[in-house]
Parts: sequence; C-alpha cells; structure tokens
Amino acid sequence: MLLITVFGPLAVIGLWIYAELSEIDLYENKVSLLKSDPYYFREIPNFISAQIQRWPLRFCCAAAYSLVLISYGITIYTSCKVWKKLKSAYCFMLPATRQMHNQMTKTMILQAIIPLIFILFPIGIVLTAVFFLVDIPGFGIICNSVHCWIPVVNPLVTIISIKYYRLTICNIFRKPIVVPS
Repeated sequence: MLLITVFGPLAVIGLWIYAELSEIDLYENKVSLLKSDPYYFREIPNFISAQIQRWPLRFCCAAAYSLVLISYGITIYTSCKVWKKLKSAYCFMLPATRQMHNQMTKTMILQAIIPLIFILFPIGIVLTAVFFLVDIPGFGIICNSVHCWIPVVNPLVTIISIKYYRLTICNIFRKPIVVPS
C-alpha cells in the first residue's frame, strides 16, 4: 500500500510528461491564440496546455484522485487503530492524562482533516470542473482562495480543542472586574 503512494505519483508524472510532449502542435496553436488576445500579457509566459479528453490525461486525473483517496485511507485507518489502542489503555491512566490524550487525539484528527477540506476538496472541485469543461467566471479564484485560510484555521483548531489554550485566550479577552471601595 505504501509503495503505491510512493511509485504511483512517479508513474502519473511520467504519463503526464508523455501527454504534454506529444501535444507540441497544440501548444503552438495556443501560443498564437494568446498572442492575438489583447487582454493577455504582452510577453508570452510559459504555460502548459493539453486536451483533458485524451486517455493519458484522463488516466492521470483518475490516478491522482485514487492516490489521494489511498493516502487519506491509510491516514484514517492508522488513526482509528491508534485511537482504539489508546481507548484500551484508558483504564490504566489518571483522569488528567486521559483528558490530555482526548484533547490531543481530537486536535490531531482535526488537523489531519483540515488539509482535506481546505486544499484537496477545492483542488478536486477545480480539476473536476476542468475535466468536464465547466467554465464559470471566477470559479477558480473562489475555490483557490480557500487555501489561504489554512494558516488561520490550524491554530484556531488547536486553541479551541485544547482546554488550557482555550482558557488562556478567554482570560486575555475577559474584562477585569473593578470592585468599588
């Protein structure tokens, strides 16, 4: 299973390179289209262009989706195993240790799910839209703007799920009570 996640991307990259190199005439056609566009940059930047309907690129998309599913499947499977192992050892732990393990396990699970929600889902939606030739103005920008929230959401999850951090932040914003003398 681990070998699939290591060698799978290498095979997909090789197939993608083959698909790109076999489409040189398409690339030249797209360069001429971009040169005729008055709103495009004056100088032609490097870009990649290919027909997604060709079988190598369809295979690349399917392989990329399956690699993500396999990787997250392994993560979920091992997390469940660790959680069951910790649950079986709870009777030997002190209540404070048990509480700490619960908080840390929740935090780690949530921090593993955050990239799935904020990176993989938007990329998957955009790639699926490209695959089905969906053209909605601004759709790519909206989906990609979700990525910038990861540096905000990861610490928030930690602050909210760990009691000591949550109480510290609440105490910072709590107003001191002034008792009149």
